[in-house]
Amino acid sequence: MMRRTIRFLLLALILLTAEVTLQAEPLLVRDVNQTIAVQDGSPRSFHRFGDHLAVFVAGPRETQLWRTDGTAEGTYPIVPLPATPSGVETVEGGGKLFFRSRQGGLWCTDGTVEGTVLLSSSNVEDHLFYDGQLGLLFFYTFGQVRSSDGTREGTRVVIDGVRGYDQVDVARVGDRLAIVPNSFNRGRFGQLWLSDGSTEGSVTVPSLWHVRSPPLSFGSKALFVGAGFTSLYPQLWRTDGTLEGTVPLALPGDKWSFLSPLVEIGGKAVFVADDGVHGPELWRSDGTVAGTKRLTAFTSELGPVELQGYWLEMTRIGDLVYFAADDGISGFELWRTDGTVDGTRQVFDLCPGPCDSGFRADPDFIVPFGERLIVSANDLMRGREVWAIEDGEATLIADTCPGECSGALAPFRRLGDAIVYSAFFGLDEGYKLMRLDGTPEGTTPITDGSLLEVTTYSSIVLGDRLLFAGRDALYGWELWSTDGTSEGTALLRNLTPETNVSANPHDLVALGEAVFFSADDGVHGRELWRSGGGSATTTMVRDIEPGEDDSSIGPLLRAGDRLYFEAQTAADGTQLWTSDGSASGTLRLTAFDSAFDLYRSVIPVGERLFFAHAALWVSDGTVEGTLRLTPDGTHVKGRLLSSTPGGDHVLFAGEFEDHSHSSLWSTDGTVEGTRPLLEGMIHEPTEIVAAGDRSYVVRRSRFSHSELWSTDGTDEGTVQLLAGDIPLEQLTATDRGLLLVTTDALGSDLLMRVEPGTEALTTLYRSSDYQAGIELGPITGDHLYFTATNSQTTELWTFDENARQARELLRLSAPIEMLDAGGGGLYFIVPDGDAAALWHSDGSPEGTRVVIDSLPSSIAFHQLVGDEGQRLLIAADDGDLWGADGPTGTAELLVPALDRIKPVQEVGGVALFSACDDAHGCELWRSDGTAEGTRVYDLEPGSGDSRPSAGVLAGERLYFVATTTAYGRELWSMPAGDVLSTGGTSLALGEGDRFTVRVDWRKPGGEERGAGTPVGLTADTGYFWFFRPSNVEVMIKVLDGRRSNGHFWVFFAGLSNLEYTITVVDRVSGAIRSYHNPAGRFASAGDVTALPDLAHQGAAGRRRWRRTIPPHRDANPPAIRESARVSHRDETGERAPSAAAGCSPSPTALCLQDGRFRVEVEWRRPDGTAGPGEAMPLTADTGYFWFFRPGNAELLVKVLDGRRSNGHFWVFFAGLTNLDLTLTITDTATGAVRRYHNPRGSFPSAGDTTAF
Repeated sequence: MMRRTIRFLLLALILLTAEVTLQAEPLLVRDVNQTIAVQDGSPRSFHRFGDHLAVFVAGPRETQLWRTDGTAEGTYPIVPLPATPSGVETVEGGGKLFFRSRQGGLWCTDGTVEGTVLLSSSNVEDHLFYDGQLGLLFFYTFGQVRSSDGTREGTRVVIDGVRGYDQVDVARVGDRLAIVPNSFNRGRFGQLWLSDGSTEGSVTVPSLWHVRSPPLSFGSKALFVGAGFTSLYPQLWRTDGTLEGTVPLALPGDKWSFLSPLVEIGGKAVFVADDGVHGPELWRSDGTVAGTKRLTAFTSELGPVELQGYWLEMTRIGDLVYFAADDGISGFELWRTDGTVDGTRQVFDLCPGPCDSGFRADPDFIVPFGERLIVSANDLMRGREVWAIEDGEATLIADTCPGECSGALAPFRRLGDAIVYSAFFGLDEGYKLMRLDGTPEGTTPITDGSLLEVTTYSSIVLGDRLLFAGRDALYGWELWSTDGTSEGTALLRNLTPETNVSANPHDLVALGEAVFFSADDGVHGRELWRSGGGSATTTMVRDIEPGEDDSSIGPLLRAGDRLYFEAQTAADGTQLWTSDGSASGTLRLTAFDSAFDLYRSVIPVGERLFFAHAALWVSDGTVEGTLRLTPDGTHVKGRLLSSTPGGDHVLFAGEFEDHSHSSLWSTDGTVEGTRPLLEGMIHEPTEIVAAGDRSYVVRRSRFSHSELWSTDGTDEGTVQLLAGDIPLEQLTATDRGLLLVTTDALGSDLLMRVEPGTEALTTLYRSSDYQAGIELGPITGDHLYFTATNSQTTELWTFDENARQARELLRLSAPIEMLDAGGGGLYFIVPDGDAAALWHSDGSPEGTRVVIDSLPSSIAFHQLVGDEGQRLLIAADDGDLWGADGPTGTAELLVPALDRIKPVQEVGGVALFSACDDAHGCELWRSDGTAEGTRVYDLEPGSGDSRPSAGVLAGERLYFVATTTAYGRELWSMPAGDVLSTGGTSLALGEGDRFTVRVDWRKPGGEERGAGTPVGLTADTGYFWFFRPSNVEVMIKVLDGRRSNGHFWVFFAGLSNLEYTITVVDRVSGAIRSYHNPAGRFASAGDVTALPDLAHQGAAGRRRWRRTIPPHRDANPPAIRESARVSHRDETGERAPSAAAGCSPSPTALCLQDGRFRVEVEWRRPDGTAGPGEAMPLTADTGYFWFFRPGNAELLVKVLDGRRSNGHFWVFFAGLTNLDLTLTITDTATGAVRRYHNPRGSFPSAGDTTAF
C-alpha cells in the first residue's frame, strides 16, 4: 500500500504541474480489485500475411497487432490499437495488409512498426475490397466510397453522397468496377455505380432503382439481383460495366423473389429463387435467358430455404456448392450441386425420415479429405459430432460427448495429412485439441488436462503448424502452436506479463445521487456495487452468488426509483432481479424454468418494467407485482416492444405458439388489459415509432415497407394510414407528427407528415427529379432540414413551420453531409475531393455560409457544445480539433493532431471525450468549444494511456472508468460542477448569477434527447422550453432562504410528463443538486434544504461539506414526488355569466388561446386569509400567477388546443407553492367551467387532456 500511495502522490504532483491543468482533477473512487493475477493475452483473430501471420491480441490494457512466423523469436508486437479482436476485418493486397476495426478506423501495415499507418480514423464499415489491377483498396465510411493505395495521401473519395448504408460490395467487370453501397441486414439497398476507380469516372445506372445482392463477377460480366423502375418485383440483371450493357434478364414469370446470394461455379451463378410458380428452388444462370435453368423440383413447400437472415447459407468448396435443403421426404439434409441437374443431389440422409441432421453449409464444418467428406452433424441419437461421408455411406468418426450433448462445435482445420479441431468432452473434461485422419481409430486427443481450454475458432495454419488460442492455469489465454502431436504442442509466447487485476466496472447507471455498476473485486466475483463518490461510500450492494463465483450481473436498467437486472445463481439459474440500492432491497423477482435474457426485449415505463420471456411480463419491483400478461399459447415475437407516448400502453408483436399468425398487441400493464389490436388486420409489425400522442406501426415486407398504422393503444384509436406495397424509406418522430419519406407512382421522392389529431398525410416536399433521393436531417426550433440529391446536384432545404412551406437554402454539385443542429441552426459538411468545408445555416439562404473552408474530407468526431448548442466541436481525419461558432461564422483551432477521439459524456454544454496525443497518451479531455475551455486530465502521466469510457452523471459528481498502471481498470469520479457549462442551455439565477440551472429531457425509448432552452423571467425565476418557444415545459425558482435555515431553496413546476433531469449548480461553493422526473409523471417540488450557504466558510469548510453531507438515500427526494392529491371536478352545469363576451384581461385573470379561456386562481393561507393570484402572461397559451410579490412566481398554467388529437382543449398546471389554492378556467365560447383544487401541503402538478 505504501508503494501505491507514493505513486499516487507522484501522479497528483505531475498532474498539478502539467502544461494543461484543471481546477479539480479526477479522483480514484476506490481500487475495488486489489489482487494480483495472471492476465490473458487473448489471441482472438489470425490473418495470413505473406509468409507470416498478423495476430490481434486483446491484452489487459489494449488490443495489439502482433506479427509471427510461428517461432518464439519471430513473434513480436507491431503497434497498439484501439480495437477489439472480434471487430477486425483484413484484406491483403500489394504486399500490404489492410485492416479495419469498429473502434479504430482503417489501417495498413507492411509488417513493421514504421510501416503501420492509420489511413482513416472514421468508422469504416463492412466489406473491404482490394483490386489488384488498380492496386487500390475500396471501402465505405460516412456516406463515401473511398480508395486507398496504403498511404494517407493516397486515400481519397471515389463516390460521395451515398449516406445511410453500412457496407460496400465491389466486383471487377472487365476494365471497370461494379460498386454497390448497401445495408442488406436493414433492408436498405443502394444503387449500382459503374466506375473506373475515379470520382469523375463513376456513374449510376438511371434505369435501376436499387440493387439487392452483391454483384457476382464472371470476368467480362457480372450478375446481380436488382429492382428497376418498371417492375414491382426484383429481377436478375447482367452488366458488362457499361450503362447500355446493364440490363435485366427477361425471364418467364413476373413475381420473382431471390432467397440466397449468387454463388459462382463453373462460370455460372447458382442461387435459390422463387419464380412465383414453382416455389423456392435451386437455379443456375450464365447471364442469358436461355442459360437460366431450374436445377431442382422439391416437393416441400419450404424447399431449400433454411434462411440465415434473409439469405440461404451456401458454400463453395472446390467445384461444388453445398447447401441445406428439405426435399419433402428427408427433412433438412446436406445437398451439393455442380451447376447441372444431374450433379445436384443429396449428399446423405444422416437423420432418416423427416427429421433434420443440422448440417451447416459452412467451410469450417465441411472439409474434403481424400475421397471422404468430413462434416459436423447430428443424428437422432446424438448431438453434433464428427462424421465421414463416402460413397453414400456415413461413418461416425468421434463421439466425444456421448448422449445428446455436442462434441464437435468448433471449426475443422486441415493440417498436413490430418484434420485438427477442438472437441468438447463434457463438463468434467472440458475442451481438448483433437487430431483425426478420417477413421475412428485414427482420431485421438492432442492435448491433455494441462490445457484447461482450447478453441479452433481462434486458429490458423502457418506452414506445417497450427497456431491456436489455449488457456492453462499458469498463463491464462495465450498463443499456442502444434504440429498435430502432443509432444509438438507448446506455448508459443506469453503475450502479457503479470499485472494488477482490474475490477472492470460495467453498466454504470445513475440512481438518485449514487452510481451503480457491476464489478469484480477478486473475492466475490462480478456483483452489484454502488458508489457515492468516495472510497467509503463505494460498496458491494449484495453478494448474490456467495463466494468467489460471480452472479453474471447483466445490463442495469432504471425504472422509477429501482434498478432491474439479470443475475445468475447456481440454485436458480438466470433470473430477473431488482434493487433499491440496499442489500435487503435487492431481490429475485422471477423463477423461470429456462434461462432469462434481459437483452432480448425490455422497456421501462414509469415505475414499471415490461419485459419478454416468451410471454410478456411486467414488474413493479415486487415479487407479487411481477406478472405474466399474455395468455397461454402466445409469446412476444422478436424484439419489438414500445411504449405509447403517454406511457399508458405498451405495444408489442404477439404470435400464437402454433405460428398461425402474429399481430400487434397492446397492454396497460394488467392481464385483462392485454389483448391484440384489430386481430387479423395487422400482421407481423416490424417497427414502432412514437410521435406526438400516437404510435405508428410499420409492417415491413421482405423488400419494402408495405403498411403504416396509427394507434393510441386501443381498438377504436387504431387506424390504417397507408396500405399496399408502398416503400417507406425513412420514419422520423417529431413533436409535430411523424415524418416519412416515400415514393409516388412516377418515382419522385415525397417528404410527408402525419398530422397530429387528424392523422391526415400532408406532403411537405416533392422532388422534381424522379432520381432525386431525400435524406432527412435534424430539426431545430421551427426548421426541419433535409437534402434532395440526384446524380448532378445536392440541394439543402428547410421546411419552415412558421411559413408552412419548404424553401431551398443551397444548391451544389458536391454532396452535403448534415451533422448536427442546435440553438443556432444546422452544421453540415461539403466534401471537395480530399478536402471538405464546414457550413452553417440559420434556416435562411442568406444565413447559409462557410465556417471552416478547409478540412480533411472525413470527419472523425463532432458534438454540439456551448450556448444552446450553438457551437460545434469537430475533428477530421488529421486529428485537429476545432471549435466552430456557426451563427457568427467563426472558428478556432483548439488542439492539433489528436487521435482516436471517442465521446465519453455530454453534460452541461460541455463535451467529455477520450483522445490520444504524443504528450499525454489516450486520456480524458473536456471542451466547451473554446480554447480556454479545452483541457486534458492526464491520469496516466506522460504517454501512457488511461482509456477513459462510460461517463455517467449522478448527484454532484461525474463518474467514468479509466485504467492506470497503479490500479488497473477502476471507477473514477470528479465534481460535475467543474465541467458544467454556464452557457445558453443553462439559466442563470440569483444575485450575481450565482446559480446555473439546466434541464435535460429524453423521449420514450431514449434515442431522442436534448437540453431545454432557458428563458429568464426575474432575478430568481425562469422557465425552459423543449421543442418550440411557445410551449413552456418547466419553470424553476431559486430563493435565498439563508435567514430562515441557512440554505438556498429550489422550487420547480413541470408541465411535461417526459423524463427530464434538473441540475442546479452553485457557482460559488461548487455544490450541485439534481432532480430526476421519470417518464409519465407530472412533477412539482419544493426543496428548502437544497443548497447550504458555504460561500463564507473558506476552502476547508467547502471540503468538509462535500465530504460529509450524504447524498439522498431516496432515489427520488421527497421534493419531487408526484402531487397525487390534486383534485378536479367538471362543473358541467355551471356557466360563465357572459359567454359571448370573450375573455377580458385583468390583473387577476389570464386570457389564453386567443382570448377564449379565462384563467383565475385563489390562494388561501393556513391562518384563513385568502386572495386572488396576480396574472402574468408568457405566451399565447401559457402564463403564471404571483401571490405576494411580483418577482415570486407561484403557479404556472398552460392551455393547449388538442382538438386534432382527441377533440378537446388540454389544461396543464404546476405550482411552485404548497398553499391551498383553487384554479378556475372558463371557456368563454361555451361557458363551460373547470375547477381544480390543491390541498395545503401538496405541490400541484397535473395534465387534463379532456378538460374542454
